[in-house]
Amino acid sequence: MNTRLNKFVIAAALISGFAAVLPAQAQSNPTPADIALAADVKAALLKAAPFQDADVDLAVTASSGKVQLTGWVTYANDPDIARKIASSVSGVKEVTATLRTWSSDDDYRN
Repeated sequence: MNTRLNKFVIAAALISGFAAVLPAQAQSNPTPADIALAADVKAALLKAAPFQDADVDLAVTASSGKVQLTGWVTYANDPDIARKIASSVSGVKEVTATLRTWSSDDDYRN
């Protein structure tokens, strides 16, 4: 293969790699407003009975009003409850959730 072409292919791959990393780096440096919003959402979640169980392990991140919920919850309907609670917090524009459940049963307390 041509040396000039090899250099071009390597440069293109590096540029593509850097472009893929940049959005991830932007989220790794949250603003004080993002940190406060995530804390408000987490506090609202922890006030609700389904999220006070010892088996619950929630992480909340925020970026420009977009909230991401991740972790483990106890019952199958808990992710829907979490999204609803997070959406009700002032400043939240969008909620996405990747929550796994320990049980396929609905919460018996509801």
